Amino acid sequence: IDRVIPAGMKNYQIESVAFIEKHRRVILGDEQGLGKSVVALTCLDAPAIIVCPATLKYNWIDQMAKWRPELTPLVLSISGGEPPSVEERKRATVFVINYDIIQKHLDWLTKIGAKTLIADEAQYLKNLGVMWDSRLRTYVPTEKSPRRANAFYELHRDIPKLILAT
Repeated sequence: IDRVIPAGMKNYQIESVAFIEKHRRVILGDEQGLGKSVVALTCLDAPAIIVCPATLKYNWIDQMAKWRPELTPLVLSISGGEPPSVEERKRATVFVINYDIIQKHLDWLTKIGAKTLIADEAQYLKNLGVMWDSRLRTYVPTEKSPRRANAFYELHRDIPKLILAT
C-alpha cells in the first residue's frame, strides 16, 4: 500500500485501505464501531469533500485532528447566503458538508478539483433513481429521486475516488 498507515490500525482496516486504493470507488459497509472513519481518512487524497448528516460534521473534524492532523478542514454549515470566501477555500484541504445543503454549494464545489469524496451514512442517498439518457450518453437522475441524492449524484461525477461509508 502506498499510504502512511496510522499506528494502531487493525489488519482488517489495512485490508480495507488496500481495497479502496485498488478499486477507487467503493462501498465501505463495516459494522458500527469498526473504524470506517480512520479507513476513509487514511485513503483521503486532498482536496476532498466529506458529506455526512449535519450532526456528524464535527465528529469528522475530531477524527481528522486525531488521524490526519495535516489536513485543514472547512465546515460548510449555511444553507443559504454566500459561499466561503476564496481565501477560506484556498486554505482548506477538506470540505465537510451535510447532505441537505449540497445543492446550495454545488456550483463552486464541483470546481475545486476534489480528488476524494466520502459519503458517511451513505444510506441517506437511497432511492436515487437514474436512467440512461441516450442523447447525453450518460445516466441522469430521475425526477422522483430525493433532492439530496440528485445533488450528490452531480457532485460525485468527476471525482476519481468515492467512498460510500454505511
